[in-house]
Amino acid sequence: MDAWLTPIVMKKGRLATKLSAIVKSGKKDEIAGIILKETSSIGLRINSIDRIEAQRKVEKIKTVFGEINVKLAFKDGEIVNVAPELDDCKAIAEKRGIPLKKVCQEVLIKALKYFSEKNYKL
Repeated sequence: MDAWLTPIVMKKGRLATKLSAIVKSGKKDEIAGIILKETSSIGLRINSIDRIEAQRKVEKIKTVFGEINVKLAFKDGEIVNVAPELDDCKAIAEKRGIPLKKVCQEVLIKALKYFSEKNYKL
């Protein structure tokens, strides 16, 4: 589901890289096998974690750049996060030769206004 590398210092001051991975329990053995075969690791530490997810929905909104997907996250039926789809914004920025940051900001402003005017609820 997700993975990342973290530089760490081991005992005796040895530099190392920690591989962390979040895996669905049904895939644990498969992923462990891959890690053991493809890295220099000779053992894994496994911890169980819980996950709480917000409900999610993607909506298209009209902007000065055209229609863009916007991701919405909900908690108890209310919007708790609004985020423009980065790939959509990136494609527009590259096509028009403008900064990605500007596209994302414009889309976010439009989306916040749009959804607050609609009093949007899930």
